[in-house]
Amino acid sequence: METAHRWPHIAHDVLYPLIHRDPQLAIGAGGAVLTRLASIPDVDLAVLEALEPLLPKERHIDLDIAAAAITAVLTQHRLSQTNDPAEKARLHTVYSLRLASAGQYRQAVQPAEVACDIYRRLEKVDPDTHSPNLAMSLNNLGNRLSDIGRREEGLTAAKESAMIRRRLAQADPTTHLPNLAMSLSNLGVVLSEMGQPEEALVATKEAVLIRRQLAQANPAAHLPDLAGSMVNLCGRLWEVGQAEDALAVAEEAIGFYAQMARLNPAVHLPNLAMCLNNLGISLLAVRQPQEAFPAFVQAIVIYRKLAEANPAYLPNLAMSLTNLGAGFDDLAQPEDALVVTEEATDLYRQLADTDTAAHLPNLANSLTNLGNHLSRIGRHEEALAATHEAACLHRRLVDANHAAYLPRLGTSLNNLGNHLSHVGRLEEALATTGEAVLIRRRLAEANPAKHLPDLAVSLNNLGSRLSEVGRWADALAALQEAVLISRRLAEANPALQLPHFAGALWVYAKLCTEVAAHTPPELELVTASIALYLTLAQRLPDELISALRALTAALADAGRTAEATELRRQLEQAAEDGPVSAA
Repeated sequence: METAHRWPHIAHDVLYPLIHRDPQLAIGAGGAVLTRLASIPDVDLAVLEALEPLLPKERHIDLDIAAAAITAVLTQHRLSQTNDPAEKARLHTVYSLRLASAGQYRQAVQPAEVACDIYRRLEKVDPDTHSPNLAMSLNNLGNRLSDIGRREEGLTAAKESAMIRRRLAQADPTTHLPNLAMSLSNLGVVLSEMGQPEEALVATKEAVLIRRQLAQANPAAHLPDLAGSMVNLCGRLWEVGQAEDALAVAEEAIGFYAQMARLNPAVHLPNLAMCLNNLGISLLAVRQPQEAFPAFVQAIVIYRKLAEANPAYLPNLAMSLTNLGAGFDDLAQPEDALVVTEEATDLYRQLADTDTAAHLPNLANSLTNLGNHLSRIGRHEEALAATHEAACLHRRLVDANHAAYLPRLGTSLNNLGNHLSHVGRLEEALATTGEAVLIRRRLAEANPAKHLPDLAVSLNNLGSRLSEVGRWADALAALQEAVLISRRLAEANPALQLPHFAGALWVYAKLCTEVAAHTPPELELVTASIALYLTLAQRLPDELISALRALTAALADAGRTAEATELRRQLEQAAEDGPVSAA
């Protein structure tokens, strides 16, 4: 191929006749060879036209970049040869899809916009013929705009596509239901990116319902689409706090994709990797980190292979590395968590340098995670620097899209307050944590199921920050609210929320121990919480028992004998190791 580049007569006399005789030979040579062929100056278009029908219609690990390169040359030629607007729109659409499959998202936007503009003009003249084409082009445009961070415009296009296809499906379900499901599935993704998780879940559930019905009637045609929508549904369920449901969906989708990837890995490996990643996230959410670990590792192995063939998969690799870091964290392996999170952060920084709008949110999130891992191994100044950068980036993102990024800003500020405290900047830590509480309180008022757990966490931290500056009464009030929220959540979902309830009660008991001599803590909250905890679990965690023992001793030392006696009685019933001593 390099010889053909240097000497045109070799291309014309040897290479082109060879490909004409056996175009499959060139396909078998692989994507890199085909890409180089398409870049030969004045390449023989007949050769590319002979190869084009052999290119896979779907995404293909090895051939996506080559398909985009070949389509670019042929599209430019064919546009110059036609005056038919419908044909021009079709050519632009195909080119945009090929570019997107190759990960060239920014380049894919312009042909998608051109196709949409043409079809919109044609639809006004002949809606019966071109309404389906307009809906298709809007669906594509919505995806492409979302890919490069223009999510509000992408949402507008996605909504219009779904609206048109719903109207068409009502008139002719057999023809248009599959396309309606496609638009709904994509709409769910964009709604999620725009910070509208409930609306995203509704759209995605409808897409899954339609595609499940279609797959029952014709599995060969519709099972891949059903599996894709189920991957999206897993993410949407996780976003609204339905972790157990997300896990069930992920496990079902894994079964589909594992089977399809065995038969056609070049097409289905990327989807299998995404599904494994979602499975790992769901397992972490239901506190099964040991089971999540192999899912993340398998996803990373696949994405490394994919990224070697096509850098478009680097964001997916960074995402899976980030999630593996969370898994290591849950397994109490902070050094390992730090290694993979540093790699993820470096990847996201490189990606954000080349495409800020698309990758800045992921960089901000990764910096937040990096700060946490650095803090856990005692590198507090570095943790503070990473988390401060994350908070600054999230403020920028909130200015551009308040709904989508406000929860992440709350997380960054919550963590930043902790890291400021670790380095002794107590007043700054208090102010920052107070802002996190305000944000999370506002979010929890709008969506309690999703944001109340985060509010309880920030209230716990606020109590600690207030105690650090000697504001004992305010600290007790914040921690009391955290315990009450955690208790309510544990009643509703013991399996998931009991550890958080124990943690909130532990922090409250520790502070009560410190202030027992001069500020009366609300001990009824402690005793009632112990009783509730024992109805939900076999016994109190050892760490919580130790904190409550210390509180019993502090009450006795402060002369509050009756309260100390009652708390000791409660612990004697709760502890497995016999009577609890007063000291």
